[in-house]
Amino acid sequence: MSSDFTYDVFLSYSSKDKPVVRELAERLKADGLRVWFDEWEIEPGDMVSLKIEQGLEQSRALVLCMSKNAFASEWVTLERHTALFRDPTNAERRFVPLRLDDAQIKDTLKQFAYLDWRKKSQEEYARLLAACRPAPGPVTFSGGVEQQVQPVAVLRGHTSWVLGVAITADGRRAVSGSNDGTVRVWDLEAYRLIARLEGHTGTVYGVAITADGRRAVSGSADNTVRVWDLEVGRLVSALEGHTNWVAGVAITADGQWAVSGSYDKTVRVWNLGPSRLIPRLEARAGADPILRLAFRAQGHVATLEGHTGWVSGVAITADGRRAVSGSSDKTVRVWDLEAGRLIATLEGHAGTVSGVAATADGRRAISCADDKTVRVWDLEASKLIATLEGHTESIWGVAITADGRRAVSRCADKTVRLWDLEEGRLIAMLEGHTDTVMGVAITADGRRAVSGSLDNTVRVWDLPPITMVPESELRENEKK
Repeated sequence: MSSDFTYDVFLSYSSKDKPVVRELAERLKADGLRVWFDEWEIEPGDMVSLKIEQGLEQSRALVLCMSKNAFASEWVTLERHTALFRDPTNAERRFVPLRLDDAQIKDTLKQFAYLDWRKKSQEEYARLLAACRPAPGPVTFSGGVEQQVQPVAVLRGHTSWVLGVAITADGRRAVSGSNDGTVRVWDLEAYRLIARLEGHTGTVYGVAITADGRRAVSGSADNTVRVWDLEVGRLVSALEGHTNWVAGVAITADGQWAVSGSYDKTVRVWNLGPSRLIPRLEARAGADPILRLAFRAQGHVATLEGHTGWVSGVAITADGRRAVSGSSDKTVRVWDLEAGRLIATLEGHAGTVSGVAATADGRRAISCADDKTVRVWDLEASKLIATLEGHTESIWGVAITADGRRAVSRCADKTVRLWDLEEGRLIAMLEGHTDTVMGVAITADGRRAVSGSLDNTVRVWDLPPITMVPESELRENEKK
């Protein structure tokens, strides 16, 4: 990507904010970025407007410095600069709003997530730097350092296939869903069954659990999504609306709302409690032809239409702002739930996309398909980052750590595989199941995983720590 543009970042700002922006420009430049900053690029005698247009055309990212100065007399000019970068179909460019002060943000910019430069924190600078850096091109990984891992526990109790599992962030509890129609809750410290939850009248395909382990949701062949209070072991509500099997579910960390995917080709958004999102979606429901949101009177449900095949996997970011879905139409779709619109349709898989997962911050996602690959996506750039190969059969699902560094995949080859996404290598093979692995989950820190299989068991795995691979060894793997 860096070879396609002369500049990594164009700084658009009010002349009254120049001291602040100059300091930022120098910092970005010191960190290796090619920065277009007007006083560095415009020489005496140059036609200013032409130089600016050339700079915009040759820049990959535009940072719009928002302030009371910018929103005053110079706003029309600054807004015109952003047109090319705000186009959602222009995946090669990135638009990064940067807030300098407490000025009220313009309506045209409220749909975009911004970085907060009011306190000039190191954390926000790191996010800005990452947003402006060129993204690596797609890479295919098929080798790597590998070790075998055996389960620390085998949990028995289901009387039929285990098709979905979920695990709390701390790794202390898990939930499983089965062809026997039950949802079961497990204590992963004592390796014992805590609760058996009954209510579904069909196979339970997908389950999800809040980070604190207090609430769970499940999706079933009975066409419903059910919400469970895990502290008292009871059904909270049965959410109806889907017209076919519910194959995948996801829930926000705070348990306020959920997303489900179904064989009826839709993704549905469910309000499980007080939420700031629902009124904003309702306000846009009748005005957005792209997303076509349809609301039901009960439950505050939004229906997201666009897939042309059944939806087999869904994921949602921890803050509830974005959702990702995978389908038999071979696509991964990304939804902005606050703005009420489809962000991107990601293409590349050669078969049904059976599982998806997203990092907590919504910047990355992974997907798997029956083409035997796991794919890693940059959701901000809507681009493929890497393709992971190694499974010998169809892959049925994936899970990812909160920071996006590690992932696990489940497969018909009876294995679970652990991947290092930063180095693009296979870390370990988790072996022990005697039939297709249908469900998998991983803790936020990547230290523990849980899997469910057609062998009717749930297995618990302690994962190897992240270790650095010697450069010489990586070179040997690349040769192979």
